[in-house]
Amino acid sequence: MMHVLPDELKRQGIAEIARVLKPGGRVLIVDTRRPEESQSQPARPVHTGPWNSGIQDQPQLLQAAGFTQITSGAIEVGTTRFPEIGFVQGTTGPQA
Repeated sequence: MMHVLPDELKRQGIAEIARVLKPGGRVLIVDTRRPEESQSQPARPVHTGPWNSGIQDQPQLLQAAGFTQITSGAIEVGTTRFPEIGFVQGTTGPQA
């Protein structure tokens, strides 16, 4: 549901997650990807709701909130890939 939240609310929510996690704590966000158009293929909508962003935008938000070791990618189960959804994961840094 992150893709439908206003940007400021996403920033506030991720900052709060970073605040309450212990040092070395991890967050995992799974959400839909924002449709992207290429020259060879038009964007295929996953749903009819608003698109404020997609999972592709989350790594920058995690980094801005102080998360490190940020990884992201597509969701795969066995040999099946789900291109419409993806993940981003980050770890909180050591306590200062």
